[in-house]
Amino acid sequence: MSDNLINNAKEIIDLGVNDPDLFLVLALFEEGIGPDRISDMTANIIIEDLSVFSEKICSFLKINTDEFSCNGKLLKFPTNPVNPKLPIILLPKEILRDLPIATDWDGVSSAAAQNQDIRDKINKAIGDIWSTKSRKVKSFIRDQIRSNKNAFNLILAAMHEVRKAPYDYENDPEGFITWQKYIREIMDIRPGAFQKWTNKKLSIEDIISLVDEILLQFKLLVEKKGLWKEFWAGDKNRPEKSAQRLFFAVADSFCKAYDLDLSPEADSGRGPVDFKVSQGNKKVLIEIKLSNNTNLVTGYINQLELYKESEETAHAVYLIIDLGNSGKKEDELLRIKNEYNSKKYPLSQIYIIDGSRKISASKTK
Repeated sequence: MSDNLINNAKEIIDLGVNDPDLFLVLALFEEGIGPDRISDMTANIIIEDLSVFSEKICSFLKINTDEFSCNGKLLKFPTNPVNPKLPIILLPKEILRDLPIATDWDGVSSAAAQNQDIRDKINKAIGDIWSTKSRKVKSFIRDQIRSNKNAFNLILAAMHEVRKAPYDYENDPEGFITWQKYIREIMDIRPGAFQKWTNKKLSIEDIISLVDEILLQFKLLVEKKGLWKEFWAGDKNRPEKSAQRLFFAVADSFCKAYDLDLSPEADSGRGPVDFKVSQGNKKVLIEIKLSNNTNLVTGYINQLELYKESEETAHAVYLIIDLGNSGKKEDELLRIKNEYNSKKYPLSQIYIIDGSRKISASKTK
């Protein structure tokens, strides 16, 4: 991958492109290059500066540091308590943000949409790429960009249109932080009604019942205990990943209490299902979707069924977080489920939780 990346970079530099942000576009040409990989590359380049920063913060907070070998040099960082062989590298919040990166044409389109002039120029330089579906045509376009300095610079200009600002920690629009504050609170929950299953090997029926209890607890926390607020950052909903993290915080305490394996994003060949609750070869899958997901129906009748087939289980739950904008999609899902059931081909259980924004009691009349 390193060799391919260097070769691709050299081709672009030989065109006369000398903007180091060219790596934001190289993901179009090289598989496996994404924000994480580019962040790792950047961290390796500035690792000595990060050591100085980490040591300064640790000195102020009176935290011990140790020497670690990084890129052939001994640098000081705090030790990772989970794995003492690894350091914790501290970073200033100000340099952490979403990385604008073109991994596919949708990413380029999203960036270019912020500047119609750039979008028009890209179309003129390399054709109408936004409507291109054929892999062969897309491959041809990539070759055009790789050999056309003007086209490459236009793609780069689209990336530069993305707003450059540190991540908004206070509002946490992606839900990276807020879910963690619930972990300690939720971990103390030990459902007393499950004592009949203590110290016994669980059947698949037991596991299904436990999953139902997890869903009921999650529903209670969301609808009655205010957890719905964490689905929202202001008037915009947080992404599905945020809802999945919140569900994990709830499900994890139950599964640990009853010796169940909880596997987030378990991938058995057809892509990752959101969660797998299992004990041995007994498995229940859980797929979580927000009600505004454009693939809400196909995710149920196609995607989840493929997951079940891959995991060799007949048991799955389709959990929908209703944001108050589902329209008739939920009715359509229930109609499809009933239709399949009547044909003796049962689809997965559908579970709906109301995660819509609530009006404060003080504002109601």
